[in-house]
Amino acid sequence: MTTLSCSPRNNVKRILPRDSFLKIQKFLDITMCHPQKKDLCIIKRFGASASGVVVDSNGQNAYALTAAHVCADSHAKKMLGKHKYTMEFSVINIHKRYFPIEIIAMDAENDLCILYVKGLYSPAVRIAADAPEPGDRIYNTAAPLGIFNKNMIPIFDGFFDGNSGIAPSIRCRQREGVLGSPLVNIMGRLVGW
Repeated sequence: MTTLSCSPRNNVKRILPRDSFLKIQKFLDITMCHPQKKDLCIIKRFGASASGVVVDSNGQNAYALTAAHVCADSHAKKMLGKHKYTMEFSVINIHKRYFPIEIIAMDAENDLCILYVKGLYSPAVRIAADAPEPGDRIYNTAAPLGIFNKNMIPIFDGFFDGNSGIAPSIRCRQREGVLGSPLVNIMGRLVGW
């Protein structure tokens, strides 16, 4: 079933940074070997997805922003102990093209991760000069539960409630895969992730 809204007041297509959106794919390949027979091993692959947004581009390469806990592998190291593993990251743009990434910097305290994406040309989202105020409408493009396809990005909206003292509070439907997704104001400027 398809639902359409034809009211021009409900149309946000001109403000959403769709071309700046990135789906992030993360794969973890774990090698587990028999304790006595070291040459008897299996490899299991686990995958996860998140979201991100281009924040700078020079026409040939881009820098993207996502959540630090998406980039971190400390949880995997702690959980897997002595098992060997490899991690593979890539991003997918709105045209469903895949690009390898390099983690440039992480700020765990503010949950920020900056990625370098070689070969990606996407326009950068503009960053808002002012923080949102309680009651401001916020829009979110994300890949919840990995839902994303060529020229199709789920769109959510909600309201900024204020700051809880720990983190800003935004009422918006959330699912796995929205980590690191851009939150924009009614001008299409980035106000959070």
